[in-house]
Amino acid sequence: MLNIFKSFRSLSRSIRTNFHFINNKKISLRHLGYGQLSNERAVEMKNLLNQQINLFKKSDREIFIFLEIGSYLGESLETYGEILSEKLNDNYLMISVDPFGLYLKRSMNMIYMYFINNISKTKFKNNFTHLRMESIKGYNLLNKLNIKLDFCYIDGSHYYKDIKLEMLGVCQEVRLLCILEY
Repeated sequence: MLNIFKSFRSLSRSIRTNFHFINNKKISLRHLGYGQLSNERAVEMKNLLNQQINLFKKSDREIFIFLEIGSYLGESLETYGEILSEKLNDNYLMISVDPFGLYLKRSMNMIYMYFINNISKTKFKNNFTHLRMESIKGYNLLNKLNIKLDFCYIDGSHYYKDIKLEMLGVCQEVRLLCILEY
């Protein structure tokens, strides 16, 4: 009986998720992991971004460059994007890097489509680009293009070797503020 209930609940969630997606609605369903951002954590994230924006405004640079490593459904991007669009008008670029590859032996292709769907609903969508690749490859690309970052939010892989590469590669710049989500 328990297996029947679990199967029914899973089917119900899938139908609801696909209904939202097909009807071009934001995907924010808890069973997909959306809603993990606590209020306390959001306040801390906003405060740190505001500090970095204030430093940017005192500089002579023209555009604020924001990088997020690990995007999932775009919840933290929405939080940061609201602040950037409010404080900097169009003088910012948001970049996210996430391969949306296999996770626990399951394809992330549908999650990627939900992510793109969610970002398409934001007011910062025209100041946003996504690199669907591993973080180190994304960072190397940004380096080759001589793109200097002002802020980086790291919430990608939680494996030590990946975090070490991200911290050593991305966060070594002087003007850059990195936040590591663990």
